[in-house]
Amino acid sequence: MVRRISCRPLTNNTSTTIVILLLISGGCSQGPKAIPPLYINANNASDRALELHDADSNGIIDSDELATAPGLAYAAERADKDGDGGLSGDEITEMVEAWNAKSIGLLTLRANIKLKKRPLAGAIVRLEPAPFLDGQVEAAFGVTDEFGDAFLTIPKEKRPIADSPPGAQFGLYRVVISKQKDGRETVPTQYNAETTLGQEVSFDDPGVLNGIKYTLK
Repeated sequence: MVRRISCRPLTNNTSTTIVILLLISGGCSQGPKAIPPLYINANNASDRALELHDADSNGIIDSDELATAPGLAYAAERADKDGDGGLSGDEITEMVEAWNAKSIGLLTLRANIKLKKRPLAGAIVRLEPAPFLDGQVEAAFGVTDEFGDAFLTIPKEKRPIADSPPGAQFGLYRVVISKQKDGRETVPTQYNAETTLGQEVSFDDPGVLNGIKYTLK
């Protein structure tokens, strides 16, 4: 069965902040090849997340421990079903299973970056997959234009299919924003070397649906 949004060519219309590129199998006769959906073993991912971030081994990554995992910290607002301020193994498993259920190949993803309320042009924006995903998810990046906009994508040689359209895979990421001038970093370290920014990439994440927006201080 083929699932897709449309067989019409994709555009760079910035009002369209997220599109499922291709799912499962098949394709339009004149369109790009189908992109195989990403599947992550939810139980393995949950176990690995607890191993990395549950310092006191109580089965919950609490609010203090979430500070070491920007992606999980970002997702906690939606994934924390019992409202205890942390993420249990079951809650992480449920989150990953929800990604798998969408059978998504790649998502188009736009970010808008501002520094002191002004568009930040020429900045590299990188999505680095959460370590507990164990290399199953590829990093995505883009460079902002004069309006501070960047389309984030996996490099062509790293995509599931080399000639597929640009896009990012679902998952949790730490967000790194950097702009060098004369060999010096112009963006504060809390947004790059010591970033506290996290992002979930999934079809139903509000930040993705409306475009990722960061106003840096």
